[in-house]
Amino acid sequence: MAKIALLGAAGRIGSEIREEALRRGHEVTALARSEGRIAPAPNLSVTLTDAYDAGSIADAVAGHDVFISAFSPDPNEPFDGKPDRLRQAHVAIHAGVRRAGVRRVVLVGGGGSLRAAADTDVLVVESEEYGTSNRGPTLANLEIFSGLKAHGDDLDWTY
Repeated sequence: MAKIALLGAAGRIGSEIREEALRRGHEVTALARSEGRIAPAPNLSVTLTDAYDAGSIADAVAGHDVFISAFSPDPNEPFDGKPDRLRQAHVAIHAGVRRAGVRRVVLVGGGGSLRAAADTDVLVVESEEYGTSNRGPTLANLEIFSGLKAHGDDLDWTY
């Protein structure tokens, strides 16, 4: 079984990934910003990690087979700063996993980066139906995805 480092393991999506990985018998290291949000479980360890610091990421993921990020900025932070926080975290994440030598990287993105229809190049985030309330973080995630496509050749990544 794989040794998985999971950033965002206490969040909505990350907790589902964590539980599924544990059900499948993987060893999971939950990378958390604070203590006490993740209940103890067999094959689960928790490491406090600063998602905005490449060294912290590198130290936490060294020796793992896979790094999964379901990262989202702290919900208590102002919403208008979240796009920049997403960008900052992913700069640290990409540098940290590279420094640690972890090649298999899975990033949870969003539907905004998909095409709105099979016969168009218009993305969901660009469509009228998407609205504007979450556009900033979605565009930041789209930049992260585009950056991986352009500069992620040294990683075995999935977005």
